[in-house]
Amino acid sequence: MPCTYTVKYLRVAQKFTLYPLKQAVIASFIFSLVYNGKTIENYSRAQFLNDLSNEAEKDVRQCLEAGAEKV
Repeated sequence: MPCTYTVKYLRVAQKFTLYPLKQAVIASFIFSLVYNGKTIENYSRAQFLNDLSNEAEKDVRQCLEAGAEKV
């Protein structure tokens, strides 16, 4: 399933205003609750949290690079 980054929505909103935009992103700690105590085969909780952190950083960076005033 492909991931949708927040920058997609920022770019749409930028077409409708000349004002600086503040873009909200979903807090990554919410997603950390998805991986509960059960193990996913060949995917440790540590790897999940590392991947989650990397994707959250990517999401924020893309918004800032696209011109978001705040994220």
